[in-house]
Amino acid sequence: MDWKKIIAGITVGAIVGIAGTFFALQGRIAKLEGIVDQLRGSSHQIISGESQSEQHPSWPRSPDGKYKAVRVVSGNDEHYQVKEIGTGRIVCTTHAQYKTPNKAKAGLFSPDSKKIAVAYHYGQGDNYTWIGIWDIETCNLIDTKRRSGWTTDIYWVFTQ
Repeated sequence: MDWKKIIAGITVGAIVGIAGTFFALQGRIAKLEGIVDQLRGSSHQIISGESQSEQHPSWPRSPDGKYKAVRVVSGNDEHYQVKEIGTGRIVCTTHAQYKTPNKAKAGLFSPDSKKIAVAYHYGQGDNYTWIGIWDIETCNLIDTKRRSGWTTDIYWVFTQ
C-alpha cells in the first residue's frame, strides 16, 4: 500500500470539499445580502446596529421619504433623532422609559410615516424590551409596548 498516495488523495478530497462548502456559503451570503438590500428599501426599515455617521448612506428613511432617523449619543445615552430630510430640522428625539442611562437598540418607522417605534432593553429583576412609539410631528409618546426578554425584532409593533 502506498500511504503517500492515500494521504494525498484524502488531502485533495478534503480541499475539494472545503472549496465546495466555501462556494456554497458565498452563494448563501449573496442571497442574504440581496434580502438585506430589499429590507433597506422597504417601508418597514429596521434601524439597528452600532452608531454610524449621519452621512452614512444606509440610514433608514421614512416610507414617504420625508424623514430619516439618526442615532445620537449623549454621555451614556443613545437615542434617535428624526430629521426632516429637506431641511435637516430635528422634529423628534426619542428617550428611554426611565431617566437612567440607556441605549436605543432598534427603531422602525410606521408604514404611514407618522410614527416611530424605538426599543430599549432593561435587565433589573427580569430582562425585558420596552418599546416607545412616538408621533413624529408632535414628538409625543403615544403608546408603549413591553416584551419579555431582549429583542430588536419590533416589526410586529405596527401590525397589531
